[in-house]
This record gives sequence, C-alpha cells and structure tokens, in this order.
Amino acid sequence: MVDGGQSGGSRPICRRLSQASFRIYRGKRGDAMMRTIKIYVPPGQPGPLLEFLPTLDEKLRRKLLQQIVRLSQIHLCDLKEPHFKHFVLEKYNQLYELREKNKVLARIIFTIRDGDIILLAPFIKRQPRDTMKALEQSLKMLADIRDAPEFAVNMKWEEYL
Repeated sequence: MVDGGQSGGSRPICRRLSQASFRIYRGKRGDAMMRTIKIYVPPGQPGPLLEFLPTLDEKLRRKLLQQIVRLSQIHLCDLKEPHFKHFVLEKYNQLYELREKNKVLARIIFTIRDGDIILLAPFIKRQPRDTMKALEQSLKMLADIRDAPEFAVNMKWEEYL
C-alpha cells in the first residue's frame, strides 16, 4: 500500500524508480537536475546515432534532439507515450524507445544505467519487425557496454542543436 492506502497504480513504480535512481532527478532543494546523456560508440567507428542524425531532414532532426534534451530533464515517471515507450517484455524491460515523427517515424532505443541515459540503436520504423531488430541490436550493444564501459561516451548535445 502506497500513496494514501491505494494499491496498484503507477505511483509505487515511480517510487521504486526514484529510489533506484535517486541521484538523477532531485537536487538538495528538490529541483530537477539534468541526467548525463551518453551514446554507444564502438572503438574506431563514429557510432550509430552520429551516422543516423545527418540522414534525417532538418525538422525531424531538430524534433529528435529536443526530445533528447527533454529526456535528460524529466522524471522517470513521465516517460510516457506518445514520445517515450517502456518495453514490458521481460527480455527488453530495461529498454525504452524515444519516438518522434514527421513524414517518417524515427525511433531511438535507449536505456537508463546508473543514472545515465545511454542512447543505443536509432532507426526509421517502416515495419513492425524494424523495432524487433533494433531491440536485438540494442541488447548486443548493452552487452558490449557491460564488457567495456568506455563504449558509452558522453555527448555534447549543444553542438547539434
């Protein structure tokens, strides 16, 4: 029982997420703090997101970058559709999807690790199986990051805005 005796609902989940990642949202006075945004960059390669962004038209790229900046500032409980989606299947439950659309549907699979947001697999969604391919690719990227944490690189988003 949480929140005035009510059972269920989204509040217990929010409280657990907040307790698990307490350092990422609240400052001393309770004001919002920015989380660190990292991207997956394998050694000797530019990284999938850095290759993906220039292929988008200007308006969609700007919308995606605005959502990434917003992602660094909002509380975990506010990661809701239509702009964010949490995958509930057990295999993918540590993954989220950032969603934006213009003429095409642009998606970025990301995860939250140790208070940092790691952007993994960007893609244009044309068919339902595109998401499944990106999820599998993201799991491989996460395994790489577990083995070699230096694959998750801090990104300076101001350069792209």
